[in-house]
Amino acid sequence: MLRKLSIQNFVLIDSASIEFCPNFNILTGETGGGKSVIATAISLLGGERAKEGYVRKGFEKAILEGEFEISEGKDKQIFVKREVDCNGKSRCFIDGEPVSITVLREKIGRILCMASQHEQIVLLGSDSAREMLDDFGGIKEIVLKYRDLYKKWIDDRNRLLNLKNYEKEREFRLEFLKSRINEIKQAQLRAGEEEEIRSKLSIIKNHSRIAEALTKALNILFEGEENAYLKISDASRYINNICNLTEFLNEPAKILSDVKSLMSDLETYLRKAADSMEFDEHSLNLMQERLYLIERLKKKYSAGIEEIIAISKKMEEEMLALDNYEDSVRDLEKEISKIGEELVEEAKKISEERKRVATRFSRAVNKEIKELGFGRAIFEAEVRARDEEEGNEQNPLMVLDEWGMDDVDFLFKPNEGEISAPLRRIASGGELSRVMLAIKVAMKSKGGGEIFVFDEIDSGIGGKVAGAVGKKLHTMAKSNQVICITHLPQIAAFADRHFVVEKKFQGGRTITLIRKIEENERVEELARMISVEKVTGKGRDAAMELIEGVRGKG
Repeated sequence: MLRKLSIQNFVLIDSASIEFCPNFNILTGETGGGKSVIATAISLLGGERAKEGYVRKGFEKAILEGEFEISEGKDKQIFVKREVDCNGKSRCFIDGEPVSITVLREKIGRILCMASQHEQIVLLGSDSAREMLDDFGGIKEIVLKYRDLYKKWIDDRNRLLNLKNYEKEREFRLEFLKSRINEIKQAQLRAGEEEEIRSKLSIIKNHSRIAEALTKALNILFEGEENAYLKISDASRYINNICNLTEFLNEPAKILSDVKSLMSDLETYLRKAADSMEFDEHSLNLMQERLYLIERLKKKYSAGIEEIIAISKKMEEEMLALDNYEDSVRDLEKEISKIGEELVEEAKKISEERKRVATRFSRAVNKEIKELGFGRAIFEAEVRARDEEEGNEQNPLMVLDEWGMDDVDFLFKPNEGEISAPLRRIASGGELSRVMLAIKVAMKSKGGGEIFVFDEIDSGIGGKVAGAVGKKLHTMAKSNQVICITHLPQIAAFADRHFVVEKKFQGGRTITLIRKIEENERVEELARMISVEKVTGKGRDAAMELIEGVRGKG
């Protein structure tokens, strides 16, 4: 469950903190007051993609925080934080540690079920129906494996097409590849070579200064009767002669011996460096020519040395494939045929499984529909294999797409004696709201502990139907947390905890305020929702009657 939601600088909300109860939470308020902003904030904590326009004007970022309680063997508290900047970029944290959006979805998104008016439109599409059915049946993994195979089949077909298109240009392409490969081979490029040449050229450029410094260092350290090496040797000899007189001198004697040894190594290194400073004009010209060749190749191939070497290897592979053109085409055609056969078999298995799932899904949704005031309405998830309706039995591959061979549609028969038709064609707004609620409940009916967020999905309903929806939501809230944004008093009356969302002009700006209301305020709020213009005594009586009626049912 979501225990606490904190919002800062988000759309119209300056700062707000909401403590939800474990059961049925209701948010009401005037249209345009910012109720849906709260649903959006919750969805972002569940891993929904962020976008521009979320940050309140005048601020650099919006901050959303949620305190969740998740059952993982035992109840565990998780603190989630999401920061969104003005460009829609965001950072996610769980218990103070940065996490990816994928981790956030796996941790919180899996227990969060969002439903809104926008989703009612999405519900009408065949792709959405198929996705819901696969999710309900737990067959997403086998569908994803099929998709990987389908992608390989498409990629191989494109490769074959490219190979066949190359047939006319093959000779030209082979000559082109040979020319480029030979050019790179003759250059004998070596990783790190350019840096070595530039280093040597830098030394040549500063030859006089380097040579002078090396000569002076050698003179000071090793040349003449008073050089440093001789003095250190003398000092070492003196100490060694007397170190047997006291143990205190053993360490200084050892240090002097080490220094003498290091000085000897230093002399070898400095003299070698000094000898290497001799450059002839020919060597300089060779290095400059080599660097010019490297620069020319880098510009030609728009790449560095390592990348040019890799490009050459790829061109060699392509040339080999073109040399073995007929073998490549034959092998690829066999591979495509083999994968095609596998695809058809896998698609048939998925189709059969979807049809079995559709029966269970239809039964589950119809059970929920009966409790939402539909009477004898019937819902049906229909799975149609395209080869059956398009007459493509001879070439089943022609009807496959990345999801298989099926079209999935939700059919609906609102009244007895009528013919079932696609939900998108015949359902009214109110019917669609209730069907969506039934689907959401059916999809999450495997257990409790979920968080349901309903954002004004009660559009187009009222009266007894609204009461039935409110009762259903309240029943759901006994085993799941429900957070519902509504304009209907019949639904709001069922609230275990009721919040009012208000828009006010304060300090020269419009802000959204959220507050929890209790007994008398609840009556007043429901009366406002019932009354046409201003709250009346009759409206208050009706509100009280609604609340008392719900208590009686409870």
